[in-house]
Amino acid sequence: MFFFFFSKKKIETLEMNPIPNGLVCPSCDQLFQNPRTLDCLHSYCLECLEKLVKKDGENEEKEEKEEDKNILNCPLCQTSLEIEDFSSLPIDHFLLNELERFNLLSKSLIKEKIFCVVEKEEEALWFCEECQEYLCERCKQAHQGLKLTKNHPLTSIEQIQSGNLIEIVSGRSSHSCLTHQKEIELYCRVCELPICAMCPDDHKDHSICNLSNVVEQEKQKLEESLTNLLTLVSFFLFSFFSFFFSFLSFFPFFK
Repeated sequence: MFFFFFSKKKIETLEMNPIPNGLVCPSCDQLFQNPRTLDCLHSYCLECLEKLVKKDGENEEKEEKEEDKNILNCPLCQTSLEIEDFSSLPIDHFLLNELERFNLLSKSLIKEKIFCVVEKEEEALWFCEECQEYLCERCKQAHQGLKLTKNHPLTSIEQIQSGNLIEIVSGRSSHSCLTHQKEIELYCRVCELPICAMCPDDHKDHSICNLSNVVEQEKQKLEESLTNLLTLVSFFLFSFFSFFFSFLSFFPFFK
């Protein structure tokens, strides 16, 4: 289970710095707790989903109900979903990562000393977005000197405390690689993943191509599929009405 709890002091601080909309459950309007994703791709707190099913069950008057099955209408898209076991619903790992990041960053908003994750007695002056750890000045320099971590984005505690938490949390581009923080412009056909220019080292001997080419190819496939579907529908309608009018011709009183 993944839960995020805030102290009273932290909650008061967060009230002055609103929570980013992407981290708010659309059902309870609170910070996500144990987010789960439905088949319609909308996410909710696990507890909220259980309450929604219970609420739907109270509003529905059905004499017969299948055992061990819950019917839920997604509040956002109204899709009717059958859920056998809530605990088996997939966890929204992207949301969990953003929640953890928000939770760590919010520590900086409380005007208390934060200590370095390595040098326990040294005050932290930096926050590494990739490692999601607080660093002192010495560790920050060491961090930037290592090949593995030199490209990690760092944010100063002063900037976090003086800025808008929503802007900082939302600052990472949705079109950026989560590993290297570079713009995504390539595509690995083997892994079927969009990647940045620094990712090919992790995809050796894989077929790599420009993402724009893949998008264009998929767009053409979609257009072809749509054309074929429209042709099929047109043929079906033509056949149906041809049969229908031929059938009517056998009955004079329809003429």
